[in-house]
Amino acid sequence: MKRTLVLVFALAVLVLLGGALITTTRHHPAQHASTPGGDGDYNLTDPTPHGAGPAVAAQQALMTMFSWQPSRDGSAGAGLARAKPWLSGQLAASAEMPPATGIKPLTEWAQWRQGADVVTATATTTAISAPDIGRCVVKVALTQMVLHRDGSSNRWRVMDIDARTTDSPDGWRLEGFTVTDSH
Repeated sequence: MKRTLVLVFALAVLVLLGGALITTTRHHPAQHASTPGGDGDYNLTDPTPHGAGPAVAAQQALMTMFSWQPSRDGSAGAGLARAKPWLSGQLAASAEMPPATGIKPLTEWAQWRQGADVVTATATTTAISAPDIGRCVVKVALTQMVLHRDGSSNRWRVMDIDARTTDSPDGWRLEGFTVTDSH
């Protein structure tokens, strides 16, 4: 009985300490690093554009751009508008424009719309290089999965992307990208 009480007390202390640690970590303001190419000084627990490092900015922008709800999105271009907080330069300007017309829709779009499928993207940084001060190229592996209403899913596409990021007073932003391989 005494042993059980001690174990319960020890568990309660661990839970309280864990909660305090999580609260302290989550509310610690993100630091803006002065050296290009590293995310070491950034708060990665809850990514927001403010104070984001180059890898986080590239990943969040690309995941947002390449995640779609065809039953709600008029086209794949809707993701670009949603990604605007993570963008800069011409890419940010394009996000403010109406989607381009005359572009052939993805062949799967109508099927996804009819099935109320969702396309979700995940991104992983594979490398970062800093060709210039205040600019980084983040190599990203982006995977798009189609989530079906019946709970099943399938991988649709994997892309290797060179994401060009730029430093701003509010954190790094994606200014352009090139798909280097798609499979």
